[in-house]
Amino acid sequence: MYLVLPFIGSALATVFYIILRGGLITGTAAQVNFFGFAAISALVGLFSPEATEKLKQIFSTLLAPDPQRKDRLTSGTTPTLERIEPESGVVGTTIKIYGGNLSQATAVIFTHARAVVTVISDTQISAVVPEGAASGPIGVVVGELIANVPGGFRVER
Repeated sequence: MYLVLPFIGSALATVFYIILRGGLITGTAAQVNFFGFAAISALVGLFSPEATEKLKQIFSTLLAPDPQRKDRLTSGTTPTLERIEPESGVVGTTIKIYGGNLSQATAVIFTHARAVVTVISDTQISAVVPEGAASGPIGVVVGELIANVPGGFRVER
């Protein structure tokens, strides 16, 4: 090991010099201090075990995969929607949506319109059919999820 260490150090110093000189530090020839490059390369060569360990730490951090994160919504908070009452009405009609895990609902999305939710319980919410709503599917926004109500809603004119 001790016989090979000077060769490893000189090879590592050469690599560091090429990396530094090749563009890691930019500037014109008048601005660049070649003795600084040589000094850094010499230190890398002398302390090659420490330099390789530091390189390993740097590249392990830079090239590490994105850690798996827990979703903000757990499986227990996924909304389930069962029915809507009434299934049709004019603009201004108050509708009730029944299901489960609805206490965190923030909006009801109609076709072409969005309504504010009134949470009655974890199994029931209500909303007023907004101006501009059209017949079609209805979605309920809970956290970052949008759950669709079975059957949709028919806007009467």
